Amino acid sequence: MSSSVPHLSPAQLRAALGLRDLTDPGEGSHAIQILIDRAVAALSRAWSCEVRWCRGGKVVPVADNYDRLGYAPGAITREARYTRYVSSRRMLRSHQFCGVETPAFGQEKRRSSSRRVTLICSDHTG
Repeated sequence: MSSSVPHLSPAQLRAALGLRDLTDPGEGSHAIQILIDRAVAALSRAWSCEVRWCRGGKVVPVADNYDRLGYAPGAITREARYTRYVSSRRMLRSHQFCGVETPAFGQEKRRSSSRRVTLICSDHTG
C-alpha cells in the first residue's frame, strides 16, 4: 500500500468499531442470525461435522487480510475506496477469511485434527 492512501481518523475508527455485528447474538437479536443458523445447521448435517464459532478482531494486519491470501499488491480491492486503513500495516478486516490462519485457528485445527469440524467465522466491520 502506498503511503498516500488515507487512514481512518480516530473518530472514524471509533465509529467503525462501534458498529453492531448483526451476526452476533451477544449484540442483540437480528433476522440475519436465523439465516446463518439455518445455513450452518444444514452444512453441519450435510457434512456430518461439529460446528465451532470463531469471532475475530475487527482490526487486522494488512498482510493477513490480503498478502497471505494471495491478493496481488496492485489489486483494486486494496484501494482506499474498498479498504479502510488504520495505518500502513493495519486495517479494518474486509472479509472473514483473513483470520483463518491465525495462531488461534492453528490451535483449533490441532485440537480437532481427528474430527470433522466446520469453523464458522463471523464479524462485521461495516
